Amino acid sequence: MRPERPNMHMKTRFLATTALEGFWDPSHPLLFLNEGGKRFSRREHWLRLEHETLNFCWPEPDRIDDAYLGLVEECAALLRALVPVLNAIHGTEHAERYWRIMLHAWISLYLTVLVDRYSALSMAADRYPHLIVSGNPQGDPAIASTSWEFATWVGEDLFNQWLYADIATELGLQCRHFETAHADLQPRAGARGRFRSIRQVLNVLAHAYRPSDSILMRDSYFDVSSLAHFAMASAGRVRPVHPPARSYAANVDGALRQRLKGMISSEGRGVPGIARRLLARYFPTCFLEGYRSLRDSATAMYPSRPRAVFTANGLYFDETFKHWIGVCTGGGTLLLGSQHGGTFGVLRGLIGVEFELTVTDRLYTWGHEVEWCGKRSHAMPASKFVALAPASRQSRKQNQCILLGGTIAPRFNRAALASCSPPAFAEYLDWQGRFIEALDAKCRSRLRYRMHETDFGWDIRERLQKRIPGLEFDDNRRSFRDSLAECDLFVCDYIGTIYAEAIAAMVPTILFWDPRLSPLTPEAEPVFSELRRQGVLHDSPESAAEAAGLACRDIDAWWQVPARRLAILAFRESFARYREDAAAIWKREFETILSTTT
Repeated sequence: MRPERPNMHMKTRFLATTALEGFWDPSHPLLFLNEGGKRFSRREHWLRLEHETLNFCWPEPDRIDDAYLGLVEECAALLRALVPVLNAIHGTEHAERYWRIMLHAWISLYLTVLVDRYSALSMAADRYPHLIVSGNPQGDPAIASTSWEFATWVGEDLFNQWLYADIATELGLQCRHFETAHADLQPRAGARGRFRSIRQVLNVLAHAYRPSDSILMRDSYFDVSSLAHFAMASAGRVRPVHPPARSYAANVDGALRQRLKGMISSEGRGVPGIARRLLARYFPTCFLEGYRSLRDSATAMYPSRPRAVFTANGLYFDETFKHWIGVCTGGGTLLLGSQHGGTFGVLRGLIGVEFELTVTDRLYTWGHEVEWCGKRSHAMPASKFVALAPASRQSRKQNQCILLGGTIAPRFNRAALASCSPPAFAEYLDWQGRFIEALDAKCRSRLRYRMHETDFGWDIRERLQKRIPGLEFDDNRRSFRDSLAECDLFVCDYIGTIYAEAIAAMVPTILFWDPRLSPLTPEAEPVFSELRRQGVLHDSPESAAEAAGLACRDIDAWWQVPARRLAILAFRESFARYREDAAAIWKREFETILSTTT
């Protein structure tokens, strides 16, 4: 009689939470949470080890709305808890709106990351009762100095080694700690070094020339020529401000962090309780030890309160700018926000939509309108596309190139979007290979693949070169707009900004992605359904490859089919609005702001 097979889930497994092999214990079968823990460049090594992969994905595609609403609620709760605490620590009396401007980017990211890591560990522990988790590296975890540095580190292995171990300890899981030597996390600063002399001149002008009667712009997405046009047409009342960056780094103060920990209630189960208990361990120094320096830097860098401030993406990772905005809005300055990506209003579950709509006095979108709690956005031509030139048929015919534009996601999830989870991104990479393999020989010979400039350890070039020898890669050191101008047909496999830019420029475009992983908003659904009916959007790489082959027989004729063109123009009007007179439309809007604001 054949003996019964033992329950494999009762076997002790070692959970390798990151791709750092020095923190693996191969004396036990390894368990990986998903593909993010297995570097493609090291596959010859881990393939020899006994292992399995959990393929954990958060949020689940059919629960994105629940994840979104849960995060919005918890972000608001944590912010409310922090406002009186930080005012007491810093001796300030800032309103909740100020602290929301300052902290939203970090709080939303912190909670998103905790929910993802907590859910992954909980699933692993439930499925495998005899589990040993890879523990903390030597020493205390690095504490980020800014929101941007934190956002960068949560995509890296070493930071996640600490984070998973801390959460595993909170869950009462067995951890094995290592004495493995490791490189330190490197400081990460925002890119502010270019055009330093120009920024200094602009900053002097911003301080000297009627700031109280002006609209000042930072990270507006308008091109230089448009900014110059606005400044000249308004006699300098609408102009950019670009002060040179200043350092506000500070050493970690253990006593101050203990005070913060004691002032935040640590009660509660699940992620809300863990978030409060770990907050002092991961709170960036710019909001605590470095806050006074940050405040002084902002005061020196920016002028007194202007009539209005306009920004596209400055509400996230520019700490001195956020402080200045927060103080100015408390004194009556209008905060004007603008959409800064092609996912806004298209993908469900974007936590930034609610934040930007409620924290600004007026939010401009790229054609569509969104509403939250009674506040509604204003549809305008996209600031990013004001200077966009329509595609030239002659330039396309000269190059005969098919450009495939790719994207990237970290190996450690930091967004409440199913399409950004590591298992989904691994599937995304496979879909790219399937698309290229399905192209006919003529189309493949014309294909050029444009990688994202960041790889996040996915080893994408190596993957594709191994799977598709001879694949030509676009030079991603050039701007996307330059590459787009040279292509005959653009193919995009994700919802981002570049597909919107291509359609705004009326470059012949084919789209494909997995609709299960990229659920659309109710407003976007009918527009994209029509793109699907007209053969522009496809739900599989093979269908998109077939469409590319048909289009390449006569690209202009394919693009000019009346029903297809109507579908493209409907998308463009709602989600990538372009006007030849966009600069004049924006000029009139700024004139209205200046004339009606008191």
